[in-house]
Amino acid sequence: MSTTILGIVGSPRKNSNTEILVKEALGGARNIPGVSVETKLLLLRKKNIQLCKGCNDICYFGDKPCPIKDDMGKILDELLRVDGYILGTPTYFGGMSGLMRTFMDRTVSIFGKLKYKVAGIISVGGGEFDGQELAAQSIRVFCLNHSMIQNCWHVSATAAKPGEVIRQVAKLAEARKLGQNIVRLVEKIKK
Repeated sequence: MSTTILGIVGSPRKNSNTEILVKEALGGARNIPGVSVETKLLLLRKKNIQLCKGCNDICYFGDKPCPIKDDMGKILDELLRVDGYILGTPTYFGGMSGLMRTFMDRTVSIFGKLKYKVAGIISVGGGEFDGQELAAQSIRVFCLNHSMIQNCWHVSATAAKPGEVIRQVAKLAEARKLGQNIVRLVEKIKK
């Protein structure tokens, strides 16, 4: 049985530093000898994801599908099918991107159904202290709320210009290692 890892990119930019690192992590996930791994990439910028309307009586307490008709229904189905995730976000004003926040908010309709899924985190800021840790912490809280298992460390990068992270060999290696760690955790859980 193959392990499936979904990379989720919360950057609005095409070929962003966040996207580059998430792709590196997925490459690392596929590069474990003797382990069959399928990877998928979800670019939130290419999806129509509307804001959560807070209709908890329907989604959260009512255990019914989200009534909003957008791309999130298919995304939620995909989240339930895969074994693990790599969640990547750029930082804006010390936090995660609005795309990532909106995506996370909309998972309320599958609350409790991501239990024991494995997650890794990548955050990229334009400066050394631009909120990479705060963005990662917010994603950790999201994972904890869903009873997911998190990798104990995350990849935090500083890259102000588009594509700049491609020259940061150590960060690329960290991302690949993150992808491998996610797969190894999934494999241990499956045994």
